[in-house]
Amino acid sequence: MYLFTMGKKILVYLDSGTYPCPFDCLLAYDSGYDHIVNYHSVDGEKGVKIIQDVIFTRSEEDLKNTVFFIGGTDIKTAEKCFNEIKLFLLTSKMPQVSIIFDPNGIYTITASMLINIKKKIKDIEDKKILVLGGTGSIGQCIAQLLAEKKAFVTITSRSRDKLNGILSVLDNKRIDGFVCECESDTRLISKRKDIIITTGPPGRTMIRKETIAKINPSAVVDVSAIMPFGIENFNKTKDLTDLKKRFACIGGKDIWSLKNKIEKKILNNVIKKRIIYDKTEILRFTGDKY
Repeated sequence: MYLFTMGKKILVYLDSGTYPCPFDCLLAYDSGYDHIVNYHSVDGEKGVKIIQDVIFTRSEEDLKNTVFFIGGTDIKTAEKCFNEIKLFLLTSKMPQVSIIFDPNGIYTITASMLINIKKKIKDIEDKKILVLGGTGSIGQCIAQLLAEKKAFVTITSRSRDKLNGILSVLDNKRIDGFVCECESDTRLISKRKDIIITTGPPGRTMIRKETIAKINPSAVVDVSAIMPFGIENFNKTKDLTDLKKRFACIGGKDIWSLKNKIEKKILNNVIKKRIIYDKTEILRFTGDKY
């Protein structure tokens, strides 16, 4: 096994979910990785044990070509796994290894969203931005990033308790919240917004085309690539053409295409450099040109 893998680019994929996500693994193959070792249902304890086993079998030179990717839809478990692995590597004085931490693609998707928005809207400072479904992982991340860019952000949720809890965690004066229980609530909060973003679960419509038609934002953004889309009829050619005549439109195809490019760039960057790409490092890509 050692002779077979010696000098090869290896990705060790640690998924917090019930099965290893093929998305990141396939992108790794597309990026030139030779072997991918998959694990699922990985928590902190299992993650540390896997890291140990891999490091003990690799020479210093081979570790440069070995990358750990922590992903999965169970974001809290993935975060715990990442933190315990970092602590273990720090306290045990084990050799430095390359790690990518992007559970459920949150950070690469967020980076892609902001880059796409900046292509259409050059200056987002003081812009009023609505993030529908903003209490989800992607919604929270893009809201934080937009607030850091000095935009005023409103996130929505159907649950007041969940909304208040998320706002408490975000703790940013530029981020507020609004409970949207029905379309009339959405119409009310959508008024006088410069940018409208939908980040709800796949297959859930967050805002009707009639509501979009009655307002005049600078841009609309729909992260979903699965029908029905977050913005009703956002996939229909005629409707989308009509919208594009009035304001900038960024759809799931735009976001996911660039997200893939960002992830491939990260997968190539970590080889031989022994660095950690976490939220902070991945979001630095928002300053790159694509």
